[in-house]
Amino acid sequence: MTYGQLRRLVLTNADTMLNMLTQRQFVDPHRPVSAVLMQVLTELNAPPEARLATLNRLGLEPTIKIGRLKRCQLTQLARVLFRETRIAGDRT
Repeated sequence: MTYGQLRRLVLTNADTMLNMLTQRQFVDPHRPVSAVLMQVLTELNAPPEARLATLNRLGLEPTIKIGRLKRCQLTQLARVLFRETRIAGDRT
């Protein structure tokens, strides 16, 4: 992991991820949750295996549209994604 990737992970928190997910929910509500999570993780240079771990932990269908999620579900998604990103980052 490079210094830039590590710095981005350190400066990222669950609120930042929630803002990114909320923006994508508003701009493109018809995209599947798995595609949105992959895009967020790519922008943060985070490990992609956090996406599957997040979906499994919450029991979400990967094909559900991001626009169908309520605010509380989006908040929970951001928190679990943040936690799983940290766990996956520790493994590498």
